[in-house]
Amino acid sequence: MPRPLFLAASILFLAGLARAESGPLDALLEKLDARAAELQAALVKDGHAGAKVAGLASRAWANGKTQDRRRAYEAATFSFEHGLRDDPEKVTHNDWDVLFGNGEDIFDVQTVTDDTSRIWDLGEVDFDGFSVKNLTKEQREGKDRVPAVNGHVYVIHTVDTETNLWAKLKVLALTKGTSVVFRWEVIGDPAEVQDLDQAPGTGLRTGRVRIQLRSGAIGGNPVRAHMNGEVSGHIDAAGAAPLDMTGKVGSEEPQQAHVDGGTIPAGKVWILRRVRYSGLCGSDSNGDGPFVVTVAGKELARVEPGTGGFQSEWKGRIVLRPGAEDGVRVEISNSSRCEAVFEGALVDEKWADVEKIPALTAEERKTAERLVTELDDDDSDVRERASRRLEELGPPVVEFLKGLKRDAMSAEVKARVKDLLAVFGEE
Repeated sequence: MPRPLFLAASILFLAGLARAESGPLDALLEKLDARAAELQAALVKDGHAGAKVAGLASRAWANGKTQDRRRAYEAATFSFEHGLRDDPEKVTHNDWDVLFGNGEDIFDVQTVTDDTSRIWDLGEVDFDGFSVKNLTKEQREGKDRVPAVNGHVYVIHTVDTETNLWAKLKVLALTKGTSVVFRWEVIGDPAEVQDLDQAPGTGLRTGRVRIQLRSGAIGGNPVRAHMNGEVSGHIDAAGAAPLDMTGKVGSEEPQQAHVDGGTIPAGKVWILRRVRYSGLCGSDSNGDGPFVVTVAGKELARVEPGTGGFQSEWKGRIVLRPGAEDGVRVEISNSSRCEAVFEGALVDEKWADVEKIPALTAEERKTAERLVTELDDDDSDVRERASRRLEELGPPVVEFLKGLKRDAMSAEVKARVKDLLAVFGEE
């Protein structure tokens, strides 16, 4: 056979082989789509206008039916943002939100380095009318993977560089080891579920947040930590003890994080005014990466790799509300360390967009005067509580503090007044 004809025949043969190998997967996907359409029509007929249903093949099952591992992966992943299975070449660009059957009948929501997504298994609750207020402690614990169970409802918070959205799904049909069909919906107003990200005891108590990171060689991948304690996959968890922020970082060191932060309480806003940051931006034979501070999608600071030691600050005004905590993050990469201290005011939501700040009322002023005397108390707990309560008075306390006669203050009180003014963006 002439060479051109031989090549053409070979290509046709391989194409036919690929179709034969993916045939069972294609057949399953067609069956899942038909079943999803049937269940969706039934829901609409039952009064659930706009109901959406989709199906996924188990990645483990699909891997055994085709040699095209990418196709198997795409058949097992779904994007709530785009409303379809993964389609990397056209729409989703591999930015999916849930993976089914990666070894077992499991829902996975986290696989890439910048992904801090979480999934909650709420059990057999009403898809349309559930409340997160009555969930058990176990149900309130967000995870990166949970078992898929017929009839269970799940809430997913997708958080990565491209996406920050909430969605819910209910398993309608589960064929063990093979496929899942589920009803799904993007949660337009996450107020009803964002408390899931606010575990008891993790609420912010002051307007100051500190994030520390140390990382040895990591192949150029970013190592991230967020103000609510969430960390990237290279770190098991944010440690309770502060990190050593001195000296060079060895390439063999593990990835470590320490976060003094939490979640923004309901009814409050965090008005960020300043970020002070410092560290050592290194590199090694495995690659390099910059130091970056990001808040609400805005890059506030960046230090390029190989710069060495750095120390600087950002000043401005950004209002952050409950649910925005994942958007406050710090990252480094190979053989680097950093510390970022975020200073702002944790105040009632009513102060979020107020430009003309009123003075303290007469009663508030009496309270503030008493609290200032407590800033010099012998008991450190009393001093800390007084600082916190002065901050809680909100922006009106600024003019009061500025009017105090600092010459008569002790060094302790002067320092605390200076710190309080700083959280409101004042000197």
